[in-house]
Amino acid sequence: MRWPLRGALVPDTGSALLLVPAGLLILVVLAGLAVDAAIAYMARREVASIASGAANEAVIAALQSEAFYREDGTLRIDDEDVRAIAAQAVGDAGPVEAVLVDEGTGCTEGVVDDRIAVTVEVAGTVELVFTPALGERPTHETHASSTAVADPSDLGPFSATCGR
Repeated sequence: MRWPLRGALVPDTGSALLLVPAGLLILVVLAGLAVDAAIAYMARREVASIASGAANEAVIAALQSEAFYREDGTLRIDDEDVRAIAAQAVGDAGPVEAVLVDEGTGCTEGVVDDRIAVTVEVAGTVELVFTPALGERPTHETHASSTAVADPSDLGPFSATCGR
């Protein structure tokens, strides 16, 4: 389309030439943020899965191991034993750099109907792909906690307590 300007014709070609690269740049940045958000979400799910697995491993090991059963007819789960078992389970984890959080990991009594529970807290770190190019931190940190409960009916004649 041509606009008459004092009798001269002015072409309007090239007006989209500046808009296309700007639009493509915005699209690439948004796609990069979407990829990094997906990586962070997958890391959060992976850390939650690691915490759940570690808590289950600790309870199963306590229920199956003769070392946890005492002569007085009690099953004693010690926090240090829970941490050792959970740390081994966390160490065998997948692509996320996961570490056991000692303060949030241990055995508690009477959580639900006098059952013992093992709680495991895990912190994980994953490297992001695109946001470091925008000047943000290159890693994403996430935390997850999971609790596994031992049912007294699984223990037979034994009662369960926490501690040494």
